[in-house]
Amino acid sequence: MFLTPLEPETKPGKRAWDNLILHEEGRFVAFFATATPSESNPHGRPITLDIAVSDDGLKWRWIAREAVELPGAHAGYGVHRVGDRYYYYPTCSRDGSPVHFKIFESTDLVHWHHLGDDHDVTFDPRWYRARWDELLVLEQVENGETVLYGYISSEVREDVGPPSVGLLRSRDGRRWDVLPPPVIEWGELPAQDMELNFCEEIDGRYYLGLSGRFYLDSYGYSIYVFVGDSPSGPFRPDLERFRLTGTSRRNITWLGHTLHVEDDLLLALWLSTGQHHDLPSDNFTVGPLKRLVCEDGHLRLRYWPGNERGKGDPLLLRSDALVRVHPDPLVRNERDSIEVGDGGIRVSASRDGVIAIFEATFEANVGFVLEGRLTALENRGGIATHQHAAAAGLFFESGGGEGLAILPDTLGVTRTGYLRYARHSLTEEDPYAHAGKGLTQGRSGVLRGTCAFHCEDTVGPFGHAAYAGIRHGRSHAFRILGKGRFFEFYIDDLYVQAYCLPETFTGRIGLVVFDGQCTFEGLCAWRMEPTETGQ
Repeated sequence: MFLTPLEPETKPGKRAWDNLILHEEGRFVAFFATATPSESNPHGRPITLDIAVSDDGLKWRWIAREAVELPGAHAGYGVHRVGDRYYYYPTCSRDGSPVHFKIFESTDLVHWHHLGDDHDVTFDPRWYRARWDELLVLEQVENGETVLYGYISSEVREDVGPPSVGLLRSRDGRRWDVLPPPVIEWGELPAQDMELNFCEEIDGRYYLGLSGRFYLDSYGYSIYVFVGDSPSGPFRPDLERFRLTGTSRRNITWLGHTLHVEDDLLLALWLSTGQHHDLPSDNFTVGPLKRLVCEDGHLRLRYWPGNERGKGDPLLLRSDALVRVHPDPLVRNERDSIEVGDGGIRVSASRDGVIAIFEATFEANVGFVLEGRLTALENRGGIATHQHAAAAGLFFESGGGEGLAILPDTLGVTRTGYLRYARHSLTEEDPYAHAGKGLTQGRSGVLRGTCAFHCEDTVGPFGHAAYAGIRHGRSHAFRILGKGRFFEFYIDDLYVQAYCLPETFTGRIGLVVFDGQCTFEGLCAWRMEPTETGQ
């Protein structure tokens, strides 16, 4: 389910960025911009293409490596199919020439022919300045014929209008006219130049996905959604579910491009661990494909059932062999308990939390799937206005009394971060509840300070398309898909977040609960089937 062009036959130093996946004639085709730095080219130029095909979107076969070697190419590009031909649109600049798209065509995805410099597409300086890459195509039928609109990561001249994207129009994919930029009406939000992810027509409305970094509630890199009534706008921010994906503290999720698979609209989201040089990436991965759905006029991401075919051999999860690693018996509260029975695993936790780990080994290099249901209850006191959230989720052990926890809570937020625990006090701060202590002092026992939670990522509570948190007394399905350095988390088949596994992940996963009770039921796990089948 996780695909990268950088393994297993990766050249030393090879890097990648930007992915684009098409679905044509019953098969998936994945494109990756790649480069290998050398002494003469430390930044990895020229740019090339790695291309893979798949029948199911899970198992891939590489059909081209380092195709279309192109000096002067940039990271951004586009690919679109018209008839029996694929068109590749790499962004280029060389020898002082303005940034432009070149056009290559192919019928077999292996051999590519340059149409000639007279087909180059350069930005029109009447409307645009400098940037001109990541061409993505929207097909429309106008007056009975198919018309192609090309949307581009671009920068609009300040005297023309607020930040937007570039816009092209074509009838055949070979010759393009440059149009004025679509209008974006930012309203009260700060206007910012962003990168293009997609533009899709759904039920007569147009949904434009743009990515920004250090924008609003995210210090990472997030996709935001704008809605309009025509291909040229005006587009307006969808404030109710504005942030489609993203991380709040790190650059982990990047561009997400759409593809049409039968009646489904899917999204392929690019992941990286946020290393010292984000681009080009030496840990580039595309996560499992996700459904991009429109509900009540708003976009959100859901689990794609096609990923079910990626489940391999089952992993045995022995509930009777859970190892309680926290809290230590010397500092255990009377409210801390684990009960295993026919109704599942019931974990009760005080303010310092409870962590219980399965014996099963989850191999990150192979990949794994973990599913189940959870029902959380708050430790409610007598004063209803000062209730504290119960949090219940998963714990990825990294060793040394530490691990990564993903913690959806009952008051509308999901937090991910590193959790340290010990038999002695680590902090005097309540690690999960921060208000009303004087009124609810005894709601779940005395704070012993034996764990410390450092939150790195927050989803919710408002303006996010991701499902945030869980609800008191409600049963929720959850699933984790993990491979390599990454995992994705879903609640009730709604995408919540992608994040990095700990670098020192031991292969052990546990259950974690704070300040409440949670019953975990129907826990099942599988190894992943191989996703790559070679050249």
